[in-house]
Amino acid sequence: MTEKPQYRRIGGRDSSSSDDFQDVEHNSTENVELAEKPWSQAGIEWSEKLRETSWESVSGRASVLLDKCQLPTRLATPLVVVLAITTLILFFSTANNATPLGSFQSLPQLINDVPWDRYMSGLKKDAYVGSDQFPRSLGKDLVILDVDTRPWGREKPAAMSPLTWGRLNHYLYAKVHGYDYRYIQAEDPPAGTHATWVKVPAIRKLLKARYKFIVFLDSDAIFPHLKIPIEYMLDHWNVTSDIAMAVGLAIKDKENHDRVEGKQTVNTGFMVVQNTNVARRLFKDWDECPTDIKYSDCSHWKNTPLHEQDAYSDYIRYDYPNNTIEIPCTEVNGAPQHRAKGKRHCGGELVRHFWMNKKAVKEGVEASIAEIFLPGVVRELVNQWVV
Repeated sequence: MTEKPQYRRIGGRDSSSSDDFQDVEHNSTENVELAEKPWSQAGIEWSEKLRETSWESVSGRASVLLDKCQLPTRLATPLVVVLAITTLILFFSTANNATPLGSFQSLPQLINDVPWDRYMSGLKKDAYVGSDQFPRSLGKDLVILDVDTRPWGREKPAAMSPLTWGRLNHYLYAKVHGYDYRYIQAEDPPAGTHATWVKVPAIRKLLKARYKFIVFLDSDAIFPHLKIPIEYMLDHWNVTSDIAMAVGLAIKDKENHDRVEGKQTVNTGFMVVQNTNVARRLFKDWDECPTDIKYSDCSHWKNTPLHEQDAYSDYIRYDYPNNTIEIPCTEVNGAPQHRAKGKRHCGGELVRHFWMNKKAVKEGVEASIAEIFLPGVVRELVNQWVV
Protein backbone atom coordinates (compact mmCIF):
# COMPACT_ATOMS: atom_id res chain seq x y z
CA MET A 1 0.00 0.00 0.00
CA THR A 2 1.43 3.38 -0.99
CA GLU A 3 2.02 5.80 1.86
CA LYS A 4 -0.41 8.71 1.62
CA PRO A 5 0.87 12.30 1.96
CA GLN A 6 0.37 14.04 5.30
CA TYR A 7 -1.40 17.37 4.95
CA ARG A 8 -0.48 20.26 7.19
CA ARG A 9 -3.09 21.80 9.46
CA ILE A 10 -4.34 25.33 8.91
CA GLY A 11 -2.78 27.77 11.33
CA GLY A 12 0.46 25.86 11.70
CA ARG A 13 3.80 27.43 10.91
CA ASP A 14 4.84 24.73 8.50
CA SER A 15 6.46 26.36 5.48
CA SER A 16 5.25 23.69 3.08
CA SER A 17 2.75 24.64 0.38
CA SER A 18 0.80 23.31 -2.53
CA ASP A 19 4.03 23.45 -4.51
CA ASP A 20 4.81 20.09 -2.85
CA PHE A 21 2.32 18.57 -5.27
CA GLN A 22 3.94 19.26 -8.62
CA ASP A 23 1.94 18.87 -11.79
CA VAL A 24 3.26 16.26 -14.21
CA GLU A 25 3.57 17.77 -17.65
CA HIS A 26 1.76 15.97 -20.41
CA ASN A 27 3.96 14.10 -22.85
CA SER A 28 2.30 14.22 -26.23
CA THR A 29 2.21 10.88 -28.00
CA GLU A 30 1.98 10.23 -31.68
CA ASN A 31 -1.47 10.03 -33.20
CA VAL A 32 -2.48 6.58 -34.33
CA GLU A 33 -3.14 6.60 -38.05
CA LEU A 34 -5.98 4.13 -38.11
CA ALA A 35 -6.45 4.42 -41.84
CA GLU A 36 -3.02 2.92 -42.52
CA LYS A 37 -3.49 -0.23 -40.42
CA PRO A 38 -5.79 -3.24 -40.52
CA TRP A 39 -8.82 -2.66 -38.34
CA SER A 40 -8.01 -5.51 -35.95
CA GLN A 41 -4.62 -3.97 -35.14
CA ALA A 42 -6.02 -0.45 -34.96
CA GLY A 43 -8.78 -1.61 -32.62
CA ILE A 44 -6.25 -3.13 -30.21
CA GLU A 45 -4.19 0.06 -30.19
CA TRP A 46 -7.32 2.11 -29.56
CA SER A 47 -8.30 0.00 -26.57
CA GLU A 48 -4.81 0.23 -25.07
CA LYS A 49 -4.51 3.97 -25.45
CA LEU A 50 -8.05 4.77 -24.33
CA ARG A 51 -7.21 4.28 -20.66
CA GLU A 52 -4.57 7.01 -20.54
CA THR A 53 -5.67 9.58 -23.04
CA SER A 54 -7.39 12.90 -22.46
CA TRP A 55 -11.00 13.64 -23.28
CA GLU A 56 -9.93 15.86 -26.16
CA SER A 57 -7.83 13.07 -27.71
CA VAL A 58 -10.61 10.54 -27.29
CA SER A 59 -13.03 12.90 -28.97
CA GLY A 60 -10.65 13.42 -31.87
CA ARG A 61 -10.00 9.71 -32.37
CA ALA A 62 -13.70 8.98 -32.15
CA SER A 63 -14.15 11.41 -35.03
CA VAL A 64 -11.58 9.45 -37.05
CA LEU A 65 -13.46 6.22 -36.37
CA LEU A 66 -16.76 7.83 -37.24
CA ASP A 67 -15.41 9.03 -40.55
CA LYS A 68 -14.64 5.42 -41.47
CA CYS A 69 -18.10 4.15 -40.55
CA GLN A 70 -20.78 3.30 -43.05
CA LEU A 71 -23.57 5.88 -43.34
CA PRO A 72 -26.13 4.10 -41.10
CA THR A 73 -23.54 3.81 -38.33
CA ARG A 74 -22.70 7.48 -38.60
CA LEU A 75 -26.34 8.42 -38.24
CA ALA A 76 -26.90 6.08 -35.30
CA THR A 77 -23.82 6.96 -33.22
CA PRO A 78 -25.04 10.38 -31.93
CA LEU A 79 -28.31 8.74 -30.95
CA VAL A 80 -26.40 6.11 -28.94
CA VAL A 81 -24.58 8.82 -26.97
CA VAL A 82 -27.78 10.77 -26.32
CA LEU A 83 -29.57 7.61 -25.17
CA ALA A 84 -26.62 6.73 -22.94
CA ILE A 85 -26.69 10.08 -21.16
CA THR A 86 -30.48 9.92 -20.86
CA THR A 87 -30.19 6.44 -19.36
CA LEU A 88 -27.60 7.76 -16.88
CA ILE A 89 -29.94 10.48 -15.63
CA LEU A 90 -32.93 8.14 -15.40
CA PHE A 91 -30.90 5.49 -13.60
CA PHE A 92 -29.46 7.90 -11.07
CA SER A 93 -32.90 9.39 -10.39
CA THR A 94 -33.97 5.99 -9.01
CA ALA A 95 -30.79 5.28 -7.05
CA ASN A 96 -31.99 6.40 -3.65
CA ASN A 97 -30.36 3.74 -1.48
CA ALA A 98 -26.76 3.90 -0.31
CA THR A 99 -24.58 1.21 -1.83
CA PRO A 100 -21.93 -0.52 0.31
CA LEU A 101 -18.47 0.04 -1.05
CA GLY A 102 -17.00 -2.95 0.77
CA SER A 103 -13.24 -3.03 0.43
CA PHE A 104 -13.32 -0.93 -2.76
CA GLN A 105 -12.02 -3.90 -4.73
CA SER A 106 -14.00 -2.87 -7.81
CA LEU A 107 -12.85 0.77 -7.79
CA PRO A 108 -9.40 0.29 -9.38
CA GLN A 109 -11.01 -1.14 -12.49
CA LEU A 110 -13.64 1.59 -12.52
CA ILE A 111 -11.03 4.30 -12.21
CA ASN A 112 -8.88 2.72 -14.93
CA ASP A 113 -11.84 2.94 -17.29
CA VAL A 114 -11.80 6.72 -16.99
CA PRO A 115 -9.88 8.49 -19.80
CA TRP A 116 -7.16 9.86 -17.51
CA ASP A 117 -5.73 13.23 -18.36
CA ARG A 118 -2.41 14.72 -17.30
CA TYR A 119 -3.91 16.47 -14.28
CA MET A 120 -4.83 13.11 -12.73
CA SER A 121 -1.41 11.56 -13.30
CA GLY A 122 -0.40 11.98 -9.65
CA LEU A 123 -3.37 9.98 -8.41
CA LYS A 124 -2.89 7.36 -11.10
CA LYS A 125 0.72 6.96 -10.08
CA ASP A 126 0.00 5.86 -6.51
CA ALA A 127 -3.10 3.95 -7.68
CA TYR A 128 -4.54 3.77 -4.16
CA VAL A 129 -8.29 4.28 -4.39
CA GLY A 130 -9.43 2.49 -1.25
CA SER A 131 -10.39 4.00 2.08
CA ASP A 132 -9.19 2.53 5.37
CA GLN A 133 -11.26 5.03 7.35
CA PHE A 134 -14.46 4.53 5.37
CA PRO A 135 -14.75 0.91 4.18
CA ARG A 136 -18.45 1.48 3.40
CA SER A 137 -20.19 4.32 1.60
CA LEU A 138 -21.32 7.17 3.83
CA GLY A 139 -24.52 7.16 1.80
CA LYS A 140 -27.23 9.45 3.19
CA ASP A 141 -24.96 10.44 6.09
CA LEU A 142 -23.23 12.74 3.59
CA VAL A 143 -24.92 15.60 1.76
CA ILE A 144 -23.76 17.48 -1.32
CA LEU A 145 -24.85 21.09 -0.80
CA ASP A 146 -25.65 24.03 -3.09
CA VAL A 147 -26.52 27.43 -1.62
CA ASP A 148 -27.51 30.53 -3.56
CA THR A 149 -29.51 33.75 -3.28
CA ARG A 150 -30.12 33.98 -7.02
CA PRO A 151 -33.51 32.72 -8.21
CA TRP A 152 -33.44 29.34 -9.95
CA GLY A 153 -36.27 28.67 -12.36
CA ARG A 154 -36.96 26.02 -14.98
CA GLU A 155 -34.64 26.11 -17.97
CA LYS A 156 -34.73 24.34 -21.29
CA PRO A 157 -32.06 21.58 -21.39
CA ALA A 158 -30.56 23.05 -24.55
CA ALA A 159 -30.13 26.47 -22.97
CA MET A 160 -29.13 25.82 -19.37
CA SER A 161 -27.05 28.43 -17.54
CA PRO A 162 -23.59 27.63 -16.13
CA LEU A 163 -25.29 27.85 -12.72
CA THR A 164 -27.61 24.97 -13.60
CA TRP A 165 -24.89 22.90 -15.27
CA GLY A 166 -22.85 23.07 -12.06
CA ARG A 167 -25.77 21.94 -9.93
CA LEU A 168 -26.51 19.13 -12.38
CA ASN A 169 -22.97 17.84 -11.84
CA HIS A 170 -23.40 17.97 -8.06
CA TYR A 171 -26.74 16.17 -8.26
CA LEU A 172 -25.40 13.44 -10.56
CA TYR A 173 -22.38 12.94 -8.33
CA ALA A 174 -24.63 12.52 -5.29
CA LYS A 175 -26.79 9.99 -7.14
CA VAL A 176 -23.79 8.02 -8.41
CA HIS A 177 -22.58 7.38 -4.86
CA GLY A 178 -25.88 7.30 -2.97
CA TYR A 179 -25.29 10.58 -1.11
CA ASP A 180 -28.03 13.04 -0.24
CA TYR A 181 -28.35 16.28 -2.20
CA ARG A 182 -29.72 19.61 -1.04
CA TYR A 183 -30.21 22.96 -2.66
CA ILE A 184 -30.85 25.88 -0.31
CA GLN A 185 -32.41 29.04 -1.72
CA ALA A 186 -30.94 31.48 0.80
CA GLU A 187 -32.31 34.85 1.73
CA ASP A 188 -30.26 37.92 0.93
CA PRO A 189 -27.66 38.71 3.60
CA PRO A 190 -27.97 41.79 5.85
CA ALA A 191 -27.45 45.17 4.22
CA GLY A 192 -23.82 45.90 3.49
CA THR A 193 -22.85 42.20 3.51
CA HIS A 194 -21.76 40.48 0.31
CA ALA A 195 -23.90 37.62 -1.01
CA THR A 196 -21.09 35.05 -0.76
CA TRP A 197 -21.45 35.16 3.04
CA VAL A 198 -24.76 33.24 2.88
CA LYS A 199 -22.98 29.88 2.57
CA VAL A 200 -21.70 30.22 6.15
CA PRO A 201 -25.05 30.53 8.00
CA ALA A 202 -26.57 27.92 5.63
CA ILE A 203 -23.94 25.33 6.60
CA ARG A 204 -24.20 26.35 10.26
CA LYS A 205 -27.93 25.66 10.17
CA LEU A 206 -27.46 22.34 8.34
CA LEU A 207 -25.07 21.19 11.07
CA LYS A 208 -28.15 20.76 13.23
CA ALA A 209 -29.35 17.99 10.91
CA ARG A 210 -28.36 14.31 11.01
CA TYR A 211 -25.57 14.48 8.41
CA LYS A 212 -22.09 13.34 9.39
CA PHE A 213 -20.49 15.24 6.51
CA ILE A 214 -21.51 18.31 4.52
CA VAL A 215 -19.73 18.84 1.20
CA PHE A 216 -20.33 22.34 -0.14
CA LEU A 217 -19.51 23.52 -3.67
CA ASP A 218 -19.98 26.82 -5.43
CA SER A 219 -22.12 26.51 -8.54
CA ASP A 220 -19.03 27.02 -10.73
CA ALA A 221 -17.15 24.15 -9.03
CA ILE A 222 -17.65 20.57 -10.26
CA PHE A 223 -16.53 16.99 -9.80
CA PRO A 224 -14.66 16.24 -13.06
CA HIS A 225 -14.46 12.50 -12.32
CA LEU A 226 -17.86 11.25 -11.18
CA LYS A 227 -16.59 7.79 -10.25
CA ILE A 228 -14.17 8.92 -7.53
CA PRO A 229 -16.05 8.86 -4.18
CA ILE A 230 -15.76 11.36 -1.36
CA GLU A 231 -14.64 8.51 0.89
CA TYR A 232 -11.42 8.24 -1.12
CA MET A 233 -10.83 11.99 -0.87
CA LEU A 234 -11.40 11.99 2.89
CA ASP A 235 -8.85 9.24 3.28
CA HIS A 236 -6.46 10.91 0.82
CA TRP A 237 -6.60 14.15 2.83
CA ASN A 238 -6.40 12.32 6.17
CA VAL A 239 -9.72 13.69 7.45
CA THR A 240 -9.80 11.96 10.82
CA SER A 241 -12.50 12.23 13.49
CA ASP A 242 -10.93 15.36 15.01
CA ILE A 243 -11.10 17.34 11.77
CA ALA A 244 -14.00 19.78 11.61
CA MET A 245 -13.28 21.25 8.20
CA ALA A 246 -11.12 20.81 5.11
CA VAL A 247 -10.88 23.67 2.63
CA GLY A 248 -8.78 24.34 -0.44
CA LEU A 249 -6.03 26.91 -0.78
CA ALA A 250 -6.35 29.86 -3.13
CA ILE A 251 -3.91 30.19 -6.01
CA LYS A 252 -0.48 31.53 -5.20
CA ASP A 253 -0.73 35.23 -5.89
CA LYS A 254 0.60 38.35 -4.25
CA GLU A 255 -2.95 39.33 -3.25
CA ASN A 256 -3.82 35.97 -1.70
CA HIS A 257 -2.14 36.34 1.70
CA ASP A 258 -3.73 36.99 5.07
CA ARG A 259 -3.16 40.08 7.20
CA VAL A 260 -1.86 38.10 10.19
CA GLU A 261 1.21 36.16 9.05
CA GLY A 262 1.07 36.66 5.29
CA LYS A 263 0.02 33.06 4.77
CA GLN A 264 -1.70 31.84 1.63
CA THR A 265 -5.45 32.36 1.90
CA VAL A 266 -8.20 29.80 1.25
CA ASN A 267 -10.91 29.47 -1.38
CA THR A 268 -14.28 28.47 0.06
CA GLY A 269 -15.69 27.25 -3.27
CA PHE A 270 -15.19 23.69 -1.99
CA MET A 271 -15.46 22.72 1.67
CA VAL A 272 -15.83 19.45 3.55
CA VAL A 273 -17.39 19.90 6.99
CA GLN A 274 -17.57 17.09 9.55
CA ASN A 275 -20.50 17.45 11.93
CA THR A 276 -18.76 17.74 15.29
CA ASN A 277 -19.07 20.02 18.31
CA VAL A 278 -15.94 21.81 17.14
CA ALA A 279 -17.47 22.37 13.68
CA ARG A 280 -20.54 23.94 15.25
CA ARG A 281 -18.39 26.33 17.31
CA LEU A 282 -16.24 27.11 14.28
CA PHE A 283 -19.22 28.04 12.11
CA LYS A 284 -20.76 30.09 14.91
CA ASP A 285 -17.54 32.11 15.16
CA TRP A 286 -17.32 32.44 11.38
CA ASP A 287 -20.97 33.42 10.97
CA GLU A 288 -20.69 36.07 13.69
CA CYS A 289 -17.24 37.24 12.62
CA PRO A 290 -18.45 40.43 10.84
CA THR A 291 -20.11 41.65 14.07
CA ASP A 292 -16.63 42.31 15.59
CA ILE A 293 -17.86 40.79 18.88
CA LYS A 294 -15.08 38.20 19.04
CA TYR A 295 -12.78 39.33 16.25
CA SER A 296 -12.09 43.05 16.07
CA ASP A 297 -12.12 44.49 12.56
CA CYS A 298 -13.57 41.33 10.99
CA SER A 299 -16.38 43.60 9.73
CA HIS A 300 -13.78 44.82 7.22
CA TRP A 301 -14.59 41.69 5.22
CA LYS A 302 -18.38 42.15 5.18
CA ASN A 303 -18.28 43.59 1.69
CA THR A 304 -14.58 43.80 0.87
CA PRO A 305 -13.18 41.07 -1.40
CA LEU A 306 -12.72 38.29 -0.72
CA HIS A 307 -15.37 38.48 1.98
CA GLU A 308 -15.92 35.25 4.01
CA GLN A 309 -12.76 33.69 2.54
CA ASP A 310 -10.49 36.36 3.95
CA ALA A 311 -12.40 36.44 7.24
CA TYR A 312 -11.70 32.72 7.60
CA SER A 313 -8.06 33.18 6.57
CA ASP A 314 -7.45 36.10 8.96
CA TYR A 315 -9.29 34.84 12.02
CA ILE A 316 -11.05 31.48 12.08
CA ARG A 317 -8.22 29.20 11.04
CA TYR A 318 -5.91 30.61 13.72
CA ASP A 319 -8.44 29.67 16.40
CA TYR A 320 -8.80 26.08 15.17
CA PRO A 321 -5.32 24.96 14.06
CA ASN A 322 -5.77 21.37 15.20
CA ASN A 323 -9.21 20.83 13.70
CA THR A 324 -8.83 22.16 10.17
CA ILE A 325 -6.95 21.05 7.08
CA GLU A 326 -5.71 22.84 4.00
CA ILE A 327 -6.09 21.04 0.69
CA PRO A 328 -3.53 21.88 -2.01
CA CYS A 329 -4.86 24.29 -4.60
CA THR A 330 -3.92 21.93 -7.44
CA GLU A 331 -6.44 19.34 -6.18
CA VAL A 332 -9.60 21.37 -5.50
CA ASN A 333 -9.22 24.73 -7.20
CA GLY A 334 -8.88 26.06 -10.72
CA ALA A 335 -9.11 24.04 -13.90
CA PRO A 336 -6.87 23.05 -16.82
CA GLN A 337 -8.41 25.89 -18.83
CA HIS A 338 -7.09 28.40 -16.30
CA ARG A 339 -3.44 27.77 -17.05
CA ALA A 340 -2.11 30.93 -18.65
CA LYS A 341 1.27 31.61 -20.21
CA GLY A 342 3.69 33.07 -17.72
CA LYS A 343 1.42 32.49 -14.71
CA ARG A 344 0.76 29.27 -12.85
CA HIS A 345 -2.77 28.28 -11.94
CA CYS A 346 -4.22 25.26 -10.21
CA GLY A 347 -5.35 22.33 -12.34
CA GLY A 348 -8.42 21.04 -10.48
CA GLU A 349 -7.38 17.39 -10.13
CA LEU A 350 -10.26 16.24 -7.91
CA VAL A 351 -12.55 19.28 -7.95
CA ARG A 352 -12.51 21.92 -10.67
CA HIS A 353 -13.46 25.50 -9.91
CA PHE A 354 -14.11 27.65 -12.96
CA TRP A 355 -14.10 31.00 -11.21
CA MET A 356 -11.99 32.53 -13.99
CA ASN A 357 -14.32 31.39 -16.78
CA LYS A 358 -17.80 30.37 -15.65
CA LYS A 359 -18.86 29.66 -19.23
CA ALA A 360 -16.49 26.66 -19.18
CA VAL A 361 -18.66 24.92 -16.54
CA LYS A 362 -20.92 23.45 -19.25
CA GLU A 363 -17.96 21.93 -21.09
CA GLY A 364 -16.57 20.52 -17.85
CA VAL A 365 -19.86 18.88 -16.86
CA GLU A 366 -20.39 17.41 -20.32
CA ALA A 367 -16.90 15.90 -20.16
CA SER A 368 -17.58 14.42 -16.70
CA ILE A 369 -20.68 12.64 -18.05
CA ALA A 370 -18.88 11.53 -21.22
CA GLU A 371 -16.11 9.94 -19.14
CA ILE A 372 -18.62 7.45 -17.79
CA PHE A 373 -20.06 6.38 -21.11
CA LEU A 374 -17.44 7.03 -23.78
CA PRO A 375 -15.13 4.08 -23.01
CA GLY A 376 -18.01 1.60 -23.20
CA VAL A 377 -19.50 3.19 -26.30
CA VAL A 378 -16.16 3.09 -28.11
CA ARG A 379 -15.61 -0.55 -27.13
CA GLU A 380 -19.04 -1.42 -28.53
CA LEU A 381 -18.18 0.45 -31.69
CA VAL A 382 -14.95 -1.54 -31.96
CA ASN A 383 -16.72 -4.86 -31.39
CA GLN A 384 -19.44 -4.14 -33.93
CA TRP A 385 -17.19 -2.71 -36.59
CA VAL A 386 -18.04 -3.86 -40.09
CA VAL A 387 -15.25 -3.66 -42.65
